[in-house]
Amino acid sequence: MADKLTLRRGDRLVLATHNAGKLAEFKELLAPFGLDLVSAGELGLPEPVESGTTFIENARIKAHAAAAAANNIALADDSGLSVDAIGGKPGVYTADWAGSSAHGGRDYMVGMRRVEDALQGVGASTPGERRGSFNATLCLAHPDGREVIYEGKAEPDGDRALIIPDVKPNTVVRLNAGVYHVVSTYGATNAVIRSDIRVEAGKLTEATVEHRAAEVTLKLVREAGGEALADTSWSVLNESGDSIKEAVGAFAPMVLAEGNYTVIAKNRDRIYQKDLTVEAGKNGEVEVVASEATAIDPAEGAD
Repeated sequence: MADKLTLRRGDRLVLATHNAGKLAEFKELLAPFGLDLVSAGELGLPEPVESGTTFIENARIKAHAAAAAANNIALADDSGLSVDAIGGKPGVYTADWAGSSAHGGRDYMVGMRRVEDALQGVGASTPGERRGSFNATLCLAHPDGREVIYEGKAEPDGDRALIIPDVKPNTVVRLNAGVYHVVSTYGATNAVIRSDIRVEAGKLTEATVEHRAAEVTLKLVREAGGEALADTSWSVLNESGDSIKEAVGAFAPMVLAEGNYTVIAKNRDRIYQKDLTVEAGKNGEVEVVASEATAIDPAEGAD
């Protein structure tokens, strides 16, 4: 069907997007073809509900909606990250996993932290267990219903072999010239940094990574500044509601990556909850006050 949809220089092509960043990328990629490019947002077209469960379905929904509304050939894309160990997630929901940034766009660092949490949740720790791919699908649609689908997938070249495990800070190691992948963990929860470094023959290469995390100690108290209550069970949930850390004791020290969490404390059959925002480098104690305001079951009365 590809030969039935033809665009020539000067032809109008509707880009089925309301995203300014994606529009700029499309215009840069398509500039050499001399097309009259206009976006669905610029035309004031409604945004269709992306109800598909595959990249092809969502690309089709957007392309055909724009083509019908504008009575013009339209191009739409749908893309995302699929990780094998977590059932292909986030997949078509990649943008939803990212959430919104303070500036209104997508914060994909949040999304990557959710992927990391999910991988840790299923015990995927080796490169082979963490394989995934980035998928992109384009749909070129005509108002009469004709379409052309283009699919692309970027996958890793292969598993990286583990060279040296458990390298301590300020350790000097001997490596052949080449590119190496460094994985740095801070604490045992979700503070993980990954980076590639290039080693040149005969030169000392210093690799420095900066963790966006903080050391926090949780404690349950009857009043602000009070003594920590013993025999407390702790759960820390990430923004998606997944439990990423469990602990028991009056004090629960841990390292958490920068982000938003919900802390759950259980003591004597009572459950208390507190929202927590972790800022990089801001270490300290976090008090959960055992009161009606923080109790999940306030009707039962405080201890």
